[in-house]
Amino acid sequence: MIHEFALEPTAISNWKDFRYFYDNFGIEHGRLISCFPRKWLKMVYEACNECSDMEKKRIEEKLKSMKGNKLFSFERPYNDNPKNTWLKNAEEQHLNRPFRAIVSSDNPRNHSEVLIAGDIDESTPLWSVKRGQKVPRTEADLSRCASMLLAISEEVLFVDPHFEFIGKKNGKPIFRFTKTLERLIAFAIQGKVPKRIELHVKHENDSEKNKKESLERWHRDCQMRLPEMIPSGHSMTVIKFTRKSMTSEKIHPRYVLTEKGGLQYDVGIDTGLEGETTDVTLLDRLHYEDRWSDYQKETSAFTIVDEFVVSGKSS
Repeated sequence: MIHEFALEPTAISNWKDFRYFYDNFGIEHGRLISCFPRKWLKMVYEACNECSDMEKKRIEEKLKSMKGNKLFSFERPYNDNPKNTWLKNAEEQHLNRPFRAIVSSDNPRNHSEVLIAGDIDESTPLWSVKRGQKVPRTEADLSRCASMLLAISEEVLFVDPHFEFIGKKNGKPIFRFTKTLERLIAFAIQGKVPKRIELHVKHENDSEKNKKESLERWHRDCQMRLPEMIPSGHSMTVIKFTRKSMTSEKIHPRYVLTEKGGLQYDVGIDTGLEGETTDVTLLDRLHYEDRWSDYQKETSAFTIVDEFVVSGKSS
């Protein structure tokens, strides 16, 4: 749902082309620019030598805002030999770790993955990206949707009000949520230690006595089962919340939210029967900002009734 593109610096060497691609890259569009090579920003600015001073100033200002929003480093090697052009480098990288597509000013070797910048519109194959799709309810497919978002993020919130460790089918225990959660955590920590990982779960309203017993049981389950899913050296904060009042925000939607963007899971992250699917949608910027705010302590739309940290099991 979110894809890495290689964008040739000389393909955006004027304000008109630069603005088109600037406006159509970003997490909410499902397209990220690979910082390839590391001096990509400098190469773009140098390619704009023929622009007017006003256009260069506009481009310079936009370039400053791209890192961590539209432009990301994926640690790809680059051969600086003058005989090896940017396009050749990109084509070689594509063989090892495929981009979604390579956007270039030309395509001399007629590679199918290379898109001519001036020919692109929303109907162009490879450029066209689905913001929402029907996804099989398997742990592999449910987690794969979020893999790129988690790879570029440092703050991760898994929101599933109805998360549980063990369900039942025909009287037998089933682990519908935990397999997907374990994969999501693995994507979130790959090659880094995130600033925070949180699991947000709904607490059912009950009497004070039942509430105490319910929370104690929840603590035991979390401390027994979650460490197996969290690698050593990492931890996750578990938060239980409830509605502030009967007229306040209802607790229903399921999300993977990060400081970069978010995905909504219609049914949830729990696995289903063979053949079952759920809709997964990439949130637009305003929708994302609203939901991100809902699950921050300072601006929470809900009442937090319990919060504790679970550390990964020592190896």
